Amino acid sequence: MSKLIRQVAGLFFAVTSCFSYSKVLVLTELSPPYQITLNNQITGSSTELVKAILTKAQINHEIAMVPWARALHLATNKPNTLIFSIAKTQEREAHFEWIGPVATFELGFVSLKHRNDLDFNDFNKAKNYTVVVQRNDIAQQVLTSLGFDVIETRDIHHSYNLLLNNKVDLLVDDRLFLPDMARQLNLPDDQFKFITAIPALAINGYLAANRHMDQAQLDAIKKAYMDLVDSDVYRAALINNGKE
Repeated sequence: MSKLIRQVAGLFFAVTSCFSYSKVLVLTELSPPYQITLNNQITGSSTELVKAILTKAQINHEIAMVPWARALHLATNKPNTLIFSIAKTQEREAHFEWIGPVATFELGFVSLKHRNDLDFNDFNKAKNYTVVVQRNDIAQQVLTSLGFDVIETRDIHHSYNLLLNNKVDLLVDDRLFLPDMARQLNLPDDQFKFITAIPALAINGYLAANRHMDQAQLDAIKKAYMDLVDSDVYRAALINNGKE
């Protein structure tokens, strides 16, 4: 009887271990050069840092690039899920386990290069123009709180398409990333111009986990992150602003 009990206990342990360490879903959005698709693969400096962290932590994972609102909803509600690069805000803080920054952003208003009528230093003057942001993105939250009336889209591709088709005057992105975004859209590197920075949107983008993630996995990921802080892949994402 004791042998049978040991066998049953062993089987139970194996099953529960497999459940606890099932594949982790990692969610992100398009954000060149941090998160891009190249040859049907999701890559970019932040993506490579996240891959290195999860490989070091021996976490079986799958990375998916989806519209930001969907990524945020899934990561908030689905256990065993990670998300990056997410801004750490007061509203979001309690909903995630925060592992560490994997990107840095200095966001501001962007227009088409030929728009000579758009040239101002005070970001508040953008209230006189149509501004597009991604739904549930940090830019949408900050600009709305500052009194901007914004147009929302499902992802950054849609935002850039509205800009290119003269449906809006401005969108929000990082000055350093405009050539990469232009290349993603198969356009000349100088297609866009940076107008002015938005001080409240100089932020870090984090790797974060659903708050119900397995604790052993979470501890392994946090340790792997700290182990990589002095690595080249970390510097590429956070110190060189995505530039090698």
